[in-house]
Parts: sequence; C-alpha cells; structure tokens
Amino acid sequence: MHGGLLGMKMGGGTHANLPLADGVQDAVDTMAEKSIRAVKIVVEGQTLASGGTVPETASLEDDFKAIAAACEEAKPCIFLVRLKGGEGYEDTEWAIIPYTPDDAPVKARMLNASSVKPLQTMYFKQHKFMEYQVTENTEVTLKQFVEATRDMTEKERRAAMSMEERDRADVNKEVAKEQASAPKMLAGLVALKIKAHDSFDDAMKALLAGENKCVVGRLAGDKGEELAGELLSDIAKVSDLKGKKLPEDVPCYVILKADATRLVLISWLPEYCPVKLRMKCSTFKASVIDHIKELCPDIETIQQAETSEEDDLEDRLTDAKKAPPGGMGMGMGGGKGGYQEPPKEEEGGKSPGGWKPPPGAMRMPGMPPGGMKMPGM
Repeated sequence: MHGGLLGMKMGGGTHANLPLADGVQDAVDTMAEKSIRAVKIVVEGQTLASGGTVPETASLEDDFKAIAAACEEAKPCIFLVRLKGGEGYEDTEWAIIPYTPDDAPVKARMLNASSVKPLQTMYFKQHKFMEYQVTENTEVTLKQFVEATRDMTEKERRAAMSMEERDRADVNKEVAKEQASAPKMLAGLVALKIKAHDSFDDAMKALLAGENKCVVGRLAGDKGEELAGELLSDIAKVSDLKGKKLPEDVPCYVILKADATRLVLISWLPEYCPVKLRMKCSTFKASVIDHIKELCPDIETIQQAETSEEDDLEDRLTDAKKAPPGGMGMGMGGGKGGYQEPPKEEEGGKSPGGWKPPPGAMRMPGMPPGGMKMPGM
C-alpha cells in the first residue's frame, strides 16, 4: 500500500487519509434540499468516491431497507445517513454505517475501515455521527441500528458485563460514593480532627482513676465525625470483653489500661459492618489517639491492635511490647510500644497460650512463632 495513501498510521490505529473525489462534498452538502437519505462512499483507486445515493421517503425504516439493498457482496463501502425527518430524529442527526463484509479482500477491508475516522473528523467534522458498523447487509435495519446506538439502561449494561466487570463496577461505584461522602479534611492539617463528646472524656477519666474498667468509643453525630464514650466495668483483662456484646455491625474503639503509663487501643472492626463505617473508623483513629494523648498526659504509650471477632480478644493484646535497641517499632504498631516480642517456645514447639499471628496476618511456613527479626534490628 503506497502511492495514493497520503497518511497511514500503524499501531495505535490505521487511518488512510484518501482525498474526496469530485462531487462527494457537494452530494453530502445538498442531501437535505435534494431529499437524499444516504450517500454511499466507496474507495476508487486513490480516492473516496460516491457510489450512489439513497432517496429519502416518509419511512425511515424503508430507507434503511434501501441502504441494505445497496450493500454489494464482497465490496466494502461507507454510508453517510441523514436521519433528520425520521421518527425519533427530529433534530439534525447523522449516522455513519461502515459496511465491511468478511469475504472482501483484506486490502479493501483495511482501506474501508481506515477511512471511517477521516470522514468524521476531517471532511465532515461539522456533523455529529452515530457510528454503526456492520459486516452483513441483513444487519442494516432501523431496529438494529436503534438498538446498537441508543443509550443502554443500567440493567442492560450490567447484563452485558462479565462477572468480573460487574464486580469491578460495583467496587468503583462504592469507592466513588465513599469519596463523595467522606468527611472533609481541615485546611492545613494532615489528619482529620474528631470532636469528642463529654461522655468519652468522662469515661477516659474514670478509666485512669479506677481499675477493671474499659472505655468503648463510638462514632456519633449526623455525619459520624464525633466520638461518644461508654464506660464498662468488670473488665480486668481483654478476654473479659467476650460476651459483653460488642456490636456485630458497628466498629468502635476499645481502650484498656495496661498499667499506669500504658494504654491499649483496640479497633473493633466486625466482619459484617458496612465498608463506609470501617473506613471512617480507620480514618479517625489517628485523631482519637491524639485526643487521648492530650487528655491523658501521664500516659507514655498507646499500643494498637485490630480485631474483628471475639476469638481475637486475647489477653496477649495488652502484653508489653518492647523494641530492641536501635530497632524500630513493628507488629501491632502504636508509638513506643510497636514491636511485638515473639513468645518463647516450650518443649514440643508450642508457645504458651497457643500463640497465633495477630488479626489480619498469617504465619508463613517454616517461620518461627512471632516472625523473625530483620538484620540490624
């Protein structure tokens, strides 16, 4: 292919910029005044020439039948169709129908297909075309054209998707909703600031002043950007929370006093709570910790952990975590107490208390309980 191909782009798309033959421009420009429904464009030598016209009648459906009759076997062509005047097309609308039969020569099919875009964007860019590609003349009917070019309903779009595409669409939709409804970040701040109710502050003061208590902090307010608190009694250790009916579908923060200078904040994220609430709980956790530090200046360490079911409520969550000299906090996180010291194994390879990885983690085959230290840690 050379000579008459003024421009051929290979790779990201193939466009043969063949010039229009004499008379094509005028034929298209005068379609309305001459009551022409369609102009047939064919490749002749090195130009795009007129292969005839289809007259306009009172029936758009009949006109599409005439266009179908003008499709020749093994001969690709392109129809420029003026839809104005047809039912449902009272405004000026245009269609471009590339006809590329499978039994046509490869070169002819390629030239035909590569001429569609130039016709729309170079020669007749003043018109807005609805494109409808066909390979058989039986596809050229008004019903099939309308079905192929009309806007599909949400139900029809989902029916046309694969399961993977539907899942991806659902995730994207959920993310978009969360982003639109997410609390706005305060100017100049990196983290979001939560507003604590007196009930939370009072509960925290009672926790510090007494024994065998814990505080349950819940998101509150119309937008879920405030923090309310509830004081629970008879909680000497984490396992005492079992059976206390922590909410099954609402996340919260559980704060316990490990000793005079150390608190443990457990993010309770039940499996069945809505994604939106889980995201908000995680988003505001840093602000909750900052508020606790301001409220409790004598507290040196606030350890963190996450749980999603009662089986995770184990006493080990309040064990002191010490970082090795020169090391950095790892494990459940949380300021000075970030490193989780692996429990020593007893005979038989079992750790005391039946050690298991923290929630959300898993023990890799061949790894010692608690993981292994990185070089230099």
